[in-house]
Amino acid sequence: MRALYMFAVLLSSATAFVLHAPMRPSVCSTPLASIDVEMKSNVKKSYAERLKGPQKAELGRKAAQAKREAAAAAAEAAVQREKEKLAAEAAAEAAAEAASGEESAAEE
Repeated sequence: MRALYMFAVLLSSATAFVLHAPMRPSVCSTPLASIDVEMKSNVKKSYAERLKGPQKAELGRKAAQAKREAAAAAAEAAVQREKEKLAAEAAAEAAAEAASGEESAAEE
């Protein structure tokens, strides 16, 4: 009995698949032959045309140089900030010493 039930289930699902498969909507509504597809050409430019513009090696060197210059500028800015910080600390320390010197002179 169980085998008969499984057979009926398989038969009904297979029938449903076969009957409903053609009723699914088509993904493409136009024939593929009418679609214009522009393929990318892998043809290189002529040697003379390639020499006119900047070469990849040159562009790479320029990018590396710009990166080095940016790193150097950032390092210089960090050094400058450190100098300003030390100068501000020295000025604060001098002001504190001057204030303590005035207090001790006022007490005497």
